Order: sequence, then structure tokens, then C-alpha cells
Amino acid sequence: MKPGGGFAGGILLLWVAWKLWREVEDERRRRALEHVWVLVVGLLLSVAFMGAAAAIATLLNRYPWIAYVGTAIIAYVALIMIWDGSIQILDAVS
Repeated sequence: MKPGGGFAGGILLLWVAWKLWREVEDERRRRALEHVWVLVVGLLLSVAFMGAAAAIATLLNRYPWIAYVGTAIIAYVALIMIWDGSIQILDAVS
């Protein structure tokens, strides 16, 4: 691969993703307006997710160690990704 090929490919892929996202959003809005029950189900799911978020917030306030465990898991995954990505870059360079 030529230098900068990945960058240019990434820019083009991002443009394709943006166009696809806009198309999907437009289609979803049209379908939602045609089917009111989809809007109602979406609203009910939103309310349920807010209730779950409130329950999780209560647990985090009561047991703050849960937040530390979650943070440690996120940091672990990030370090694994950085390590694996570094190895891939070094393999590509050498």
C-alpha cells in the first residue's frame, strides 16, 4: 500500500458512511411517521431505559466501588487495544 493510501481510503469510507447514515435516517423517519406504533414503542423503551439508568445511578451512589470496577475494565480494554495496535504498527513498519 502506498503511503497515505490508508488515510485517503479512510476519508472516502467516512464519506460513504455519512451518506449511508443520512439515507437510513431519512428512511427511518418516513417509516416512523407511517407507523405511529413505532413511535409509541420507542417512547416506552426510552422511559424504560431511563428507569434502568436511575436504578444504576442509585447503585453507584450506594456502592461507589462499582464505578471503580467499571473504570478499571474500560482502562484494561483500552490498554489491550493500544498494545495490539502498537504491535500491528510495528509489524507494518518493519
